Amino acid sequence: MKIVVLGGAGKMGCIAVQDLAGDRRGHQVVIADRDVGQARTVAETIGSSKVSVQPVDLHNRAALAGALKGADVCLNGTVYYTNLPVMEACLEAGVSYTDMGGLFHTTRKQLELHERFAEAGLSAVLGMGSAPGVPNVQARYAADRLDSIETIRIYDGIKPPPAGRRALHLRRSDHPGRNDDAAHGVPKWGVRRLRAAERVGGLCSRHPSASCRCTSRCTPRSPRYRLRSQARV
Repeated sequence: MKIVVLGGAGKMGCIAVQDLAGDRRGHQVVIADRDVGQARTVAETIGSSKVSVQPVDLHNRAALAGALKGADVCLNGTVYYTNLPVMEACLEAGVSYTDMGGLFHTTRKQLELHERFAEAGLSAVLGMGSAPGVPNVQARYAADRLDSIETIRIYDGIKPPPAGRRALHLRRSDHPGRNDDAAHGVPKWGVRRLRAAERVGGLCSRHPSASCRCTSRCTPRSPRYRLRSQARV
């Protein structure tokens, strides 16, 4: 199976690429990203012959069509407001689709494409990101097996690999609740009361390296937040 990961050089996308490349079913994984240099860094770090790099800019319709040509599945690892145009491109190319979430309102618009994907014999699986995403499914699964629920807390911790390491997986200290989190500057992401997002600064998804500390140029694009939300099921 050939899988195109749009934004595969990003902080979330690179983890998806690593996971797919390690799958025993032998997928071909294409890192499709406009930052070719970072895409090559990710490919070299993973070190798998199944991973290739293809430059693509989502604003260039022809380039996107070229990236999707011959693919079986597209994983959209870019920002949510590209979901709809990428889904349209997948319909044109005859490629199944999945993404990391549409922040509710975009997801509702995406669901309107259900009939078109069904008629084309394609799958479109939405909201498979870290949070919101898979944890929502896990929370629902757990909730169905409990008598009652007062609170659901979802904790999510992620950051790029430290300098000098060739592995993209998270270290022990990257997980919330570890005693050495503070020493490594790892913010503890918690879902508690969804009223406000407190900006805490951090690493940039456009420059996934330990040396980036989000300058004024990249901070507005991808700030890190500590979300507080009261989850209801």
